[in-house]
Amino acid sequence: MSQGSTTALMGAGLPGEQAELIGADYSLAAGKGTSQTGATILLSQNVEITVASGQTALVMPNNAYIMDDYWLTNQSGTATSALIFVPSGHKLNGSTNGNLTLPQFKSAIMWQYKYQNWTYVLTA
Repeated sequence: MSQGSTTALMGAGLPGEQAELIGADYSLAAGKGTSQTGATILLSQNVEITVASGQTALVMPNNAYIMDDYWLTNQSGTATSALIFVPSGHKLNGSTNGNLTLPQFKSAIMWQYKYQNWTYVLTA
């Protein structure tokens, strides 16, 4: 994944369509429910997360490629942690259907390091 925004990539000479495909523009995602089933699917690799009481669950996309990094930040105004689940049947640090608890005002980078196996780095 590119670490530049669409605008920055276009400024470097890439055509607009190509810059948009590989740019690291952020998206917003709101939590839905509290479990893996029915959780909001993350559609971008640079996501600002919003959660509220009872609406904390998000899930990584099932079609993610190996070593695609997902930059996640929980900027919720409420003191609520986000639950970031891996796709159904996948493992997070060896736990099937595992999840990362992402506290308010914290960020993480998650990636699938091999087929159906995920890991993450949580920021301080």
